[in-house]
Parts: sequence; C-alpha cells; structure tokens
Amino acid sequence: MFSSMIIVTIIITILLTKSNCGTEKETKEEIKMKGIMIFTNGTGTICRLDLQTKRVDTVFHTEDFFNEISRISEDEFIIDGALGLVNFNYRSRSIQSTRSGSRQVYVKEHKKLFFYDNIKGSKQYYLYMASIDSLDNAVLIAKASERPKEFVSPVQISSDEIVFIGEDYKLRMYDLSNGALTLTGIDGKYNPVEWISNRKVLLCNVSGGGMENIYEINLETKEIKNTTSNYSNEVYLNYIDKYDAAVYCSMKYGLFGELSGRSFDLYIYFYKDNRNVKFTSDVRMYSAVYIDE
Repeated sequence: MFSSMIIVTIIITILLTKSNCGTEKETKEEIKMKGIMIFTNGTGTICRLDLQTKRVDTVFHTEDFFNEISRISEDEFIIDGALGLVNFNYRSRSIQSTRSGSRQVYVKEHKKLFFYDNIKGSKQYYLYMASIDSLDNAVLIAKASERPKEFVSPVQISSDEIVFIGEDYKLRMYDLSNGALTLTGIDGKYNPVEWISNRKVLLCNVSGGGMENIYEINLETKEIKNTTSNYSNEVYLNYIDKYDAAVYCSMKYGLFGELSGRSFDLYIYFYKDNRNVKFTSDVRMYSAVYIDE
C-alpha cells in the first residue's frame, strides 16, 4: 500500500514537471513590472510571460527542442535547437529553417549574428559571424572547442563587442568596429552568462558546476566576485536592463529527491537593492527575450 502511494506521488510530480510552460501562482510580495518575455523552456515549446499579470501561454510547440532565443526584429526571432538555427515569426506563430549552427547572439547595432558551427565532415567547431539578411555567407571569427555540448552563447557587452570562450578555454573579446580579437585575461572556466549593463560587470558561471555558482567579473579591473548567495539555487538567468533585474529559474526536487522528478520556480533578483523575490511557481524559463510593452 505504502509503495503504491510512493509510485503515485512520483508519477504526479513528473507529470507536473513536464508541463509545457507552467502555471501562475501569486507571490506574497508585490512586484510592479510591465512587459512580456518570450522564452524557451528546454523542450520544443516557446512561451510568453506577461510580467504584469503573470499569465504564461504557449505560443508554439514542436516535437524538437529549442535552446537560445534572440530577437532580430519586431516579430522575428532566431532560435537554435535540434533543427539548427530557425526563424520564429511571433505574429504568424511559425518557424522556418535558416542554416546549421547553435548558441547564437544577435548584435542589432551591426545587424550581425554570431553562432557556432563546424565545417561539414569535420569535428572542429568555429565561431562565425554573418549578416542577418545573409546567414549563409558567414565569416569565420575564431576556432572553438571540439566538444559542442560545452558551448555557451557569446555575450554582447557593448554596441561593438562580444565575449566568448575560445579554443584554449580562455575568455576572448571580439570588436566589430575594427575586427580585433583579444584575450580578456580571464580564465575560460568562467562561462559568460549575461552582461549587467547598469554596473558594467559580466555574470559568469563555473564550468562543470551547472548554473548554481555565479560570479561577477569586472573586465577592466579583472576583479572576480562570487555572488552565488544572491540567488535561490539559480539555473537559467535572463537580465532585464530596464529594471536592473534578472529573471531566473530555481530548480527543486520533490519529496523523494531526484526520484520524484524536478520542478522550477521563477525568481527575480533586483540588483539595485539586493532583493530576491519569488515571482511564480512551476515555470521553467531557459532562454528569454524581454519586450517592453
């Protein structure tokens, strides 16, 4: 009898964990934010979160999976995943394949897309740059790792600059204004996650440690600060410049640990006043784009 109850509990927990986008539950602390976030959740689902009402909706679903999402125009997004790089049209709720590649970042000031890809028949991967209107005509920027699962997306840190992990696992910088490729002096064990523009620091996590070990790096002074304690078991983090805040997932297991499956809650960390607030429950947000409405 008791073993049957355990099995039922595990099944229910797993079913809840596999929900497309999640459910909305009120937080006790009032958060005054407006706008929407279009996000992937690590499956083939693209979701929409209204920050004012906390309503979460599924806007597209496929049996394949999606990872990083980048906004390239008012209604268009580039998303990487099982199908390579695809164009998602938010208005028509449709996707269209563009080319092979993964872990992209879009620099709108130059209308350039950076992404990783390999030369056909080779295990060697490279960082490429292409005009958003001509993705097939990509320019090779730098050699990358031979292990694509270790890739993290480049991070834009100014209107002209991105940082990324190079072949030698060192943090490198590329300047679009002059084509200069330089070392930052930061060890590649720090994977770039987000640029906190209001304080000019790079958020990173440590290779092999998941997303629970978060560091702030000042690229000018080389100061590295462990800020893991600011977050509640942080998994995936997305920064909103307007509010100087990060929306992130906190992973948790059920009553019986990993056997019960896992679920995700959304938190918001406000950098200005060092405030960490639980926003809503049972929502898994992987990569997101904030849209001011």
